Formats: sequence, structure tokens, C-alpha cells
Amino acid sequence: MQFKLRLIPAAAVTFLMVACGGGGGGSPAVSTVTSGVATDGHLNAATVLCDVDGTGVVGGKNYTTTTTTDGTGRFSFAQGCSAALVVTGGTNADTNLPFNGVLKAPADAGSAFRVVSPLTSLLAAGMTEAQIKTSLNLSETNLLHTDPAATSSSADILTKTLALQQLIQKTAELLVGLTPGSNLQTVYSQVAFAFASLSSTNSALLGTPTAANIQAIEAAVMASVSIANKAVGTALTTAGGVPNLAAAVGPALNAQVQLLLAATPTTIASVTTTVQQNTAITTTIIGAIAIAPLTPTSATDLSNSLAVDAVATVPPPVTTNYLSLAGDAISYDDGTGFSTAVTSYTMASFNTGAGITMKWPVADTAAIKFTLSENGTAVLVPGQTLTAGVSIVDTSGGLGQISAYVDNVSVTRTSAGGIQIQVPTTGATSLAYGVSGDGTIKAVKDFSSYVSGVSNTLTATANSIGIGGVVNYAVSGLGTNFSSMATLNGKYKVTIVVKNLPLQHADGTPFAPMTLLVPTGTSVKSITGVGLEGFITLTN
Repeated sequence: MQFKLRLIPAAAVTFLMVACGGGGGGSPAVSTVTSGVATDGHLNAATVLCDVDGTGVVGGKNYTTTTTTDGTGRFSFAQGCSAALVVTGGTNADTNLPFNGVLKAPADAGSAFRVVSPLTSLLAAGMTEAQIKTSLNLSETNLLHTDPAATSSSADILTKTLALQQLIQKTAELLVGLTPGSNLQTVYSQVAFAFASLSSTNSALLGTPTAANIQAIEAAVMASVSIANKAVGTALTTAGGVPNLAAAVGPALNAQVQLLLAATPTTIASVTTTVQQNTAITTTIIGAIAIAPLTPTSATDLSNSLAVDAVATVPPPVTTNYLSLAGDAISYDDGTGFSTAVTSYTMASFNTGAGITMKWPVADTAAIKFTLSENGTAVLVPGQTLTAGVSIVDTSGGLGQISAYVDNVSVTRTSAGGIQIQVPTTGATSLAYGVSGDGTIKAVKDFSSYVSGVSNTLTATANSIGIGGVVNYAVSGLGTNFSSMATLNGKYKVTIVVKNLPLQHADGTPFAPMTLLVPTGTSVKSITGVGLEGFITLTN
């Protein structure tokens, strides 16, 4: 990002004088050009509306009063604009992410250069400059004409602006996710207005934020929006109520805010990109309430994993140090011992068509086989652990599914150079969740004792990881009334997510970041990491 403070005094007015006289002695016509900058980071190709009729949308007197920002967020109105400004669309020039919100600036008849930012949006919502400075603990003056994405002697104006924007954006995304069909820009404006109303009396919003503080703010903002937007209010009630939702997301939002506030001029662009593209909050909450409305207990449980997942990111492509599956290929051994028992698959064949064909029920000795490849030296930090999850969901019209996870698995390098993956005898949790093929039975099974102490050393030669015994143990433990699991057949989508392992494609390109949800009975385990999706076809 460009860090250069741009304070534009209200008296700094540029006039374009066009003489129209020519011997008649008539007075020259005067046209005032209004220029400015739209910034959430600077917005490229965003639409700027001169809101002449006060509606906030194009039409009526606003029919032709729009312009577009350039690559540095700059815009201009040749005929001038002293009315309120509304900015939508475009792309953040620093993160290359689309801008999905709404920025506003109040009417300003005294300046030919205008700034539209999250701070001016607060001014447009009715806050005074003094209230904003108190709420965000800022020392700058003339916030109406200060570009936060420019360097200043007090550089935290940018980090605090981006942190405020993050709170508004992620809150709006969540509320829209809970209310299918809602317009994001409408809800965004309602959320921004609620933040402005609250922030005018809250001096600790971004001065000294804490998880408890952000949770309280979220509760107040959601309650305010639910009054203005009845559909949102109904959705919040159905999801478990405002207090429970705020308890679930407060620590996660605080974790994102803390990352932004701690960022430096050299890291702020990458940190902003990381948290803005992270969808764990909305994805996890929607997945959780699809199982059951939030309760105080489940909200607290969910908040613990969300606080981690909300700041998780997949490292950028690495060309020298990573682990991969040789040839991007795996083999499946169905455990029958016949010559046709082992079938090889590439990642591409797993991702498309029938994918991997598996006999069901699966044999206890069924296994996945592969060759580990290491490019350079993959970095494993002391005490590194990983979490892995898998989900198998029917795509053939049935309702059957299994999802499971195991966490706190240690990852170490052996003296011979292999990678040892071991489930500790204590401290690890492994759960499986199943839904019968007809959808009538759902159950959760803790199989931590079954995998306790299990260890695999992965080398550059052939590796085999048994899956049959684990699957059968989990299925059988789901309950005696779960016999219909044995009738599962057809095509299933498989999602595999591994957190905290430097695993990439053989050519060094990264796997897509994914979030996997595993119901635990009282809550949902959320896992965000490198992800792979494909298909298996079960045959009886």
C-alpha cells in the first residue's frame, strides 16, 4: 500500500475558468471540477455517485451523475459535486480483491478534492469527527479530507480504518449468508450505520479492542440491524439469537482486528488480503446452524475453533520447500488381496468423473498408497501438529454422509529424513459423524481410543495408510440402529482438509484453501487448511 498522508484543507479549491466573452463584455462562465480518491486501500474501477437527490442510487436527478475511479482510486466530476458521495464496486488495488461494500462521504460544498473511505462513511452516518477520533483513538485532524491509505506521521490511521472495514464487511457477509436473497450492499449500509451509532458512544472500539469488547459491539450491531431489516431479525432468531451469534464470532473478529492493528507498512497489504478473503466465519456459522440453532454452550465451543480458523491462510506458492504426492497420484488397495485389488489414480481422475471406485462395506485392510516427494527441505517447526478432516457426502440423491477429524497429530522429521506422523496417546481428539442413507439416523462417535498412538513414517518410497479399520470402527460405533450405513452406494463427493502441513501439488502450486465442518453433537469442529475435493463411487 502507498503510505503518504494526504490532508486536503477545505479551502484548497481548484477552479477551471472558461472565458466565453469575446467583445461583448459578458461575465465568464465558471465550472468547478471536483476530484477525489476512494479508498479501502485505493479502489480501482469503482463507481462514484454524486448523490444529488439523496437516494443513494442512480436514477432521478442522479441519472448521469456518476464517474469511475482509476487504478489509484482517483476520480473526478467535470461539473463538480458538492452532494454526498457513494462508492460501490471496483477492486482493491493492493489486494486485488473485489470491493463488495458501500463507502459514503457527506455533502461538502467547501472542497474541490474529496475523500471517500470507511471513516467518511461514519461521518455520513452522523458521527462527528471528534466522536470518530475518540472511538478509534486517532490524532489526525480533518478526517473528511484524509486519505487513510497514505503515509502519515501516525500510521495507525490506515490499520484502524482497515480494521473497522473488516468488522463491517464480515458482519455484513454473515448476516447476508444467514438471509439468502438479501442484498449485500443494503445490509452493509445498515451494518455501517449501526457501527456509527454505537461507536459514537464507545471509546474503546479500536483504541483497545478485546474479544469481549468486539463481542459486545457485535451483539449491539446485530440487534440494531435486526430492527432495520426484518428478514435479518428473523434469521438471527432462527440461528439461535443475537447473544449466541455474537459470542461465537466475537473472538474470531477480534483475532482479525488484532492482525490488522499489528501490521506494519510492509505487511499490511498481505495481512489485509489474508483476512478479507477468509470466509471461515460465515461458512462455519451457516454450517453449524444447519445442524442445530446455537446455544450458549455450542457458541462458546464454536468460538474457540473460529478464532483460529478466521486468521488461517494457505501459504503462497513455494517453489523450493514443500511436500507432495509423487506424480500427483495415489493408489487404492481394496484389501481383498486379488490382483485387481490395487488401482492407481491421478489427482485429475479423482477430481472428475467417477473418481475412485471403492467396494462398500470397506474391508478392514483397505488402504491408500502413495509415494511421498519432497522438494527442497520442507519446514517443520518444533512441536508442529496437524489437524486432518474428511467429509464424504452422497451426490446420487440419497442423504448418507460421513465426516470425521483427528487433531493434535504430531509431525516430526526422522533421522533418516522421513516424515513421522503420530497420534499421541493423550491429548488428541477424533470424532466421526454419520447420517444414514435414508437420512433418518444421525450419530456421533468418539474414536480417539482407536487411533491413540497410531504412527506412520512417510518416506520417498511406497507408503501405505490403512483406512478400512478406522472407517469400520467409526461406522460400527455410530450405533446399533445405524445398520443402513451398510447399504450406502453411488457417487459421493469427498473433501479432505489438512491444517498445518506444507503439502502442495507436485509442481509447487498450492492446493485450494478450504474449510471443513464436522458436527460433534453439541457444536461443530471447523478445520481450515489445504484442501482437495474429488469423488468416490461406492459399489456393493
